[in-house]
Amino acid sequence: METTEIIKALPTLSIDERLSIATIALNSIEAQKQVMTDRQVEQQLRVAANLAIDDYTHDPDLTIFTNLDGEDFLE
Repeated sequence: METTEIIKALPTLSIDERLSIATIALNSIEAQKQVMTDRQVEQQLRVAANLAIDDYTHDPDLTIFTNLDGEDFLE
C-alpha cells in the first residue's frame, strides 16, 4: 500500500483503528532509531579498539612490560 493510499484511508477508520496505527508506527520508528543508535555505538567502539591496538603496540609506556614476555611468572 502506498503512503497516499494510507493517508486517504485514515479518515474512513475509527478512532481506535487510527490510534492503533499511530501507536504501531511510532513503535516501529522508535525501534528503528534504537537499531541505528546501537550500530553507531558499535562502529565507534570498533574505531576506538583499533586506535587502542596501535597505542598498546607502539607506546613505550604501555608496552614496557612486554620486556618480561617469555619469563616465568613465579620464580
